[in-house]
Amino acid sequence: MANTKPMLQKIFYETGGNALCRYLLRRNPRVIMMHNVVADGSSDTHLTNVSRLRDILSEIKRHYTPLLFKDLLKRRQAPDTCPDNAIVLTFDDGYRSFYDLVYPLLEEYEIPATVFVCPDLIDKGTCTWPDILADLYNAGYADPESRNLQTALSDLKRLNNQERNSYLDNAAQSLNTDLSSIMTPVHQLMNWHMLKALSRSPLVEIGSHTLTHPILANETFNSAKNEIVASKKRLQEVLDIEIKTFCYPNGHRADYSEKHTKMISDAGYIGAASAQFGVLNEHSNQFTLPRVGGEDHDSRYGFYKYLDGVEYFQRKFLRDTDQAATVSSQPKITEPS
Repeated sequence: MANTKPMLQKIFYETGGNALCRYLLRRNPRVIMMHNVVADGSSDTHLTNVSRLRDILSEIKRHYTPLLFKDLLKRRQAPDTCPDNAIVLTFDDGYRSFYDLVYPLLEEYEIPATVFVCPDLIDKGTCTWPDILADLYNAGYADPESRNLQTALSDLKRLNNQERNSYLDNAAQSLNTDLSSIMTPVHQLMNWHMLKALSRSPLVEIGSHTLTHPILANETFNSAKNEIVASKKRLQEVLDIEIKTFCYPNGHRADYSEKHTKMISDAGYIGAASAQFGVLNEHSNQFTLPRVGGEDHDSRYGFYKYLDGVEYFQRKFLRDTDQAATVSSQPKITEPS
């Protein structure tokens, strides 16, 4: 079944199924979520490589009107100005690969993109905590509770910054090393020099991804507010540009609440991206906008399925079917005669 899925996706695409979904959703902008990119031939096969990114950009160029995230947010305030098949390409975390590999392709295809970065990590020359954890395991770290990497990652998502940093520091000490010495090149983030260069390009928007990449729901009120406010301030201070947009780390429903969306609005951002799956409509909240995953697909047609809205309609059909089945299975109430 796993081998037939790409073939079925290809047939559906080539027989016009994707085009129909794209047409039906032409007035529902899509925000694509991506992270890291590697060179072709890289051993990190779970990451998007340059050839796949070319496929993505070529398809966007052929069928969509790409915008920066801030421009989409502004156009949503005046719906008549938002073009059909509007799309935004976003990259979370600010990996160095955005500067080395992604930006040259953006220039080639003349497609804009928004990149969300964590200024405190740039100041310290480190990477996001999930990548630090992966590097620790790659360096031979043995978790005291014998958890594998994925289990430890899931458990650490429940901790606040202080608790998680304590765990990571202890893990590094158990290896008699410091975290910076075990960071793998693929996890490196852009430095300020790179970001300053990108900030001058009309094809790139830089947004905030908090100061240190915590899950906001795990932080105290003051800590979360500082992550939101201070990150904007630091980016504006170093880059001498206005930072208008925000992206939630991890970004699922349990990772933030209404108090955080209010903090973001009060801080002067005009909108925020989440990691919830979906396309935009007139009811979408500017500060919790859904996105479509652009990674972890087994073929280019697997990505096109998400890009063109096939996955959206599939999920909607299954959800509607489940709801109908639930209603029909409920016992009927007979009115007394």
